[in-house]
Amino acid sequence: MELPSFNLKVQSATSQRWIELHKRVQNAVEKYNKTQSITIVASTRGLMADPVLEACEAGVSEFAEDYLPEGITKKPVIRHRFPLSTWHFTGILQPGKLHLAVEAFEWIHMFDRATLLKPLAEACEKHAGKKTKILIEVNSVGHTKKHGALMKDVPHLCDEISKIPNLELMGLSCKSELMMNTSATSKSYEDLSQLHQKLLKDGTLPSSATTLAMGTSRDIKRAIELGSTMLRIGSALFGKKRAFQITSTCR
Repeated sequence: MELPSFNLKVQSATSQRWIELHKRVQNAVEKYNKTQSITIVASTRGLMADPVLEACEAGVSEFAEDYLPEGITKKPVIRHRFPLSTWHFTGILQPGKLHLAVEAFEWIHMFDRATLLKPLAEACEKHAGKKTKILIEVNSVGHTKKHGALMKDVPHLCDEISKIPNLELMGLSCKSELMMNTSATSKSYEDLSQLHQKLLKDGTLPSSATTLAMGTSRDIKRAIELGSTMLRIGSALFGKKRAFQITSTCR
């Protein structure tokens, strides 16, 4: 498949890494003969606005933030210069702050439990003029200390989310950094991909919910091989040493 074209405006380290990242993705797509479209979402966790603006100049348009206060303050700075940028909230959801996430972000990735249904519905009602895209975070490892819905609970969440106005269920998600090792990650990706296909086939997921968000800088090839359509990338784009690490634990 041919990835979307992009224009480089600044010959920076970030722009060079962006070129290399596209090559890695393209090579994996060709190697495994995949036809799905791949979306690359840049993880801006711990970054000040300057490196994110540099990424925008290189052609990046999709961004993810794990920490709610950071995202709320960072996004307007980027949007002022790049109004077409799209923002994903990839942090752990707290019921009392869901309305802030719905207000500030176009995508929410970590919906993983039934207790969030009511506050999510209330948040969507409060922002009735906005359509929010949502992914169900799945714990396909089965470990009780991991974040994500157990696989057996996903169909119920799909049904309940479909009843909430102003929400668009886009698919499933899995964050590999929450796992123990690469072999567990690979098995989890495989199980999640099978679940995704099953739920699409039986109609539990709407036919438009084709997003399968799994894969990071460390496992791009394996994620694409197993059907990922969305990669959340940090170090492969911004470098292993982030420009500025924010230590706040407030989400």
